[in-house]
Amino acid sequence: MTCHSRQRGYDDRKIATSVDSIAHLILGKRGLALEFDERHVEVATALVLRGEHVRARRVLLCPPIEGGQYDMARKPCRLRACPTCSERRAWRLAGKLEQLASGYTHPVVLLVAAPSRSSSDLKLSVSELKLKLVTLRRRAWFASACPRGVIAVECPPTNGGYRWNVHAHGICDVAPDIREEFAARAQADWSELRGAGAVFGLETLRNESGLAQYSFKVGGEKSWSPMPDTVTAAQWDELDHALRGARLLIAWGTKRSQNPRCS
Repeated sequence: MTCHSRQRGYDDRKIATSVDSIAHLILGKRGLALEFDERHVEVATALVLRGEHVRARRVLLCPPIEGGQYDMARKPCRLRACPTCSERRAWRLAGKLEQLASGYTHPVVLLVAAPSRSSSDLKLSVSELKLKLVTLRRRAWFASACPRGVIAVECPPTNGGYRWNVHAHGICDVAPDIREEFAARAQADWSELRGAGAVFGLETLRNESGLAQYSFKVGGEKSWSPMPDTVTAAQWDELDHALRGARLLIAWGTKRSQNPRCS
């Protein structure tokens, strides 16, 4: 779907301020005659209104998905703020999660939650989730019962916007006859390590591909990585700072080289 740069449908003030500004940054006055992807315009508008003109230009020029295919002749911007590149990254990591879990003997769904304490400590909260999970995994009883696993970290803001709902979905390898005992002990230790609001739970795995796609929110309206136009300016600044260069697909019991990095 495309959106002409002069098309009305957004707030008039935003159109005059952002789309015209973006078009001028790209091609001067000639930019007003271009057509842009509608979703890219929405995100670029939010970026321009926050003073991020360079990112807005890159997002607007990034090749969108046409008929389910990417325009491979045009170089993608690879920005977290770009809807197309974010979706492309989500599909790639979902495939990686499914690939890593495909060899598990007793796969089971894993949910780990460790909400932030405020709206300004996302980087610390994500770091703590990963570090405390390493501490838990190094305990002898855990390593013996759950030798392999892979999770995808997600960081949406809470409904009130006062904190971040830092959590991870994934798949781990735990034998059926010890799952109940393992889950109870893991929850107790995780609560001790992470404090209030900590959750460590297991559920029956019905479909590996479906769980991988849900973990990265691919193929749906909701984005795995929040876009600039869906959060406040302060929340976007916090997200951008906290997740830049962060490893959000975490695997254990596998080769380090198979653990990809997501910027």
